[in-house]
Amino acid sequence: MKREELQELGLESSQINAVMGMHGSVVNDLNDQVRTLEKESEQLKEQNQSYADEVESLKENSSDDELKAKLDDLEKQQKSLQQEHQQ
Repeated sequence: MKREELQELGLESSQINAVMGMHGSVVNDLNDQVRTLEKESEQLKEQNQSYADEVESLKENSSDDELKAKLDDLEKQQKSLQQEHQQ
């Protein structure tokens, strides 16, 4: 939003100042929300990688075929959830 656009609409200087102030407040709030969501997303990505690493470690160090099958299933579920959240 630009002051010139508001002037073209016939708003007075005091009205333009009020509108710009409100607009700035909304933009700042939205930017804060974006930053918060970006941090949450990064934390979830790190957590997901940690779980994936743990599953892989358990698979490599396990000798039980049933346990390996369960770990494979959990790994597939994890990948499926990861793909869902990327969309």
